[in-house]
Amino acid sequence: MRNFVQGISAYARGIRPDFLVIPQNGHQLISQYKDTLVPAQTYLSAIDGVGREDLFYGYEADNEPTPVSESAKMMPYLDLAEANGVQVLVTDYCWTHSYVDDSYAQNAARGYISFAADHRDLDDIPPYPQTPHNVNVFDIPSLAVAKNFLYLLNPWAFGSKSSYLNALQGTNHDIVIIDLFYEDSGALTSSEILDLKSKANGGNRLLLAYMCIGEAEDYRNYWDPSWKTNPPSWLLEENPDWPGNYKVRYWDPAWQKIIYRNDDSYLKKILDAGFDGVYLDLIDAFEYFENGNAAFQWADSKDNPLNALSSPALPTLQPPSRAAALALQEIQVDVPKEVVENFRLRLDEFLESASSEPYYQAEKAHPLIAGFKIHRIKKGSIIDRLGLKNGDIITEANGVKIDSLESALAVYRHALTTTQVELIVQRDGHKIIMKFRSI
Repeated sequence: MRNFVQGISAYARGIRPDFLVIPQNGHQLISQYKDTLVPAQTYLSAIDGVGREDLFYGYEADNEPTPVSESAKMMPYLDLAEANGVQVLVTDYCWTHSYVDDSYAQNAARGYISFAADHRDLDDIPPYPQTPHNVNVFDIPSLAVAKNFLYLLNPWAFGSKSSYLNALQGTNHDIVIIDLFYEDSGALTSSEILDLKSKANGGNRLLLAYMCIGEAEDYRNYWDPSWKTNPPSWLLEENPDWPGNYKVRYWDPAWQKIIYRNDDSYLKKILDAGFDGVYLDLIDAFEYFENGNAAFQWADSKDNPLNALSSPALPTLQPPSRAAALALQEIQVDVPKEVVENFRLRLDEFLESASSEPYYQAEKAHPLIAGFKIHRIKKGSIIDRLGLKNGDIITEANGVKIDSLESALAVYRHALTTTQVELIVQRDGHKIIMKFRSI
């Protein structure tokens, strides 16, 4: 999927260098490797923003708070995007006024632009708040200066095209995300799109076109009715949650040709119409294939960068036993130099040897990171042999508290150059000092 998005970006920017590309969901692609926080630089360079639905409201049900544990899984990736100059746009689904206010407050506190949608169908302009959050009269030349956005895809409630366009022109949002088409009347014209780029208060704004690339939609202009009985090889089953949407082998050149690469493509129509950018949906379609559907697994995928790698043998380390660690509260592990060099040269293997996630203090209403919790350690891996255990929470490294994504990345970079690392680890309620030195 990364390659697909990068290809879309390269094609669009080859025509319009300032064209914006914003994928929605699939936030895991921001990291180069699964379950890590190593930035995928090529991907991040190809996108201008990243969208995320349900971060604080709507994950399990609309107008209900997203469980803190689920938000905690998403935020480190979104923070990684922000740290690399990629703007985060969050769509929460809620309508209770206190929830709406809280959604805007939580997102603003993290530097995210947000929109509280009161309908999952994205078919209206929410009546609350009466004016957009952080409304302003300024021109919006880039995502970096935008303070809010409107996400409106389904115009049927407006009754007519003119009513729909007039309603949009009467708004003061900095960014508006809409569909290229108005129902069955065809694509919006260039003059109509130009009019929508002005806020009612006179400021200029950004206009983005929605485009689904992870599923095919049977109401799109590219759809061939014969596909229902004689589907092309890339077209798979219908999505039971969204009738009319069909899973696709998104890496197939025939599907990608429909999306971009030529003058008849969907993306070219968006470019020709004059939109400022594209908002890509169903980026997380890769999860469908990872979960074993359509006989396609991440482990077998050419998108998995680890498939081409082989692992050299490492000497066995002898860390203290679990009981000894709890009794001593301080342990030292001597690491042979060849292991250290392997760690530096075989970074991919190290990153794949365990998973980690932020550890939050649950008693706080809006918890902050208090460390990183390690789990799913592969038996025999370097992390296993260093003595770290599933459930260990690393709270400090070489005197630096691990209380943010930035501090975690700084410690990680420092570990690549030093000969000794001291970790503070919480294990089963005990505080353990773990010292690693190269010999």
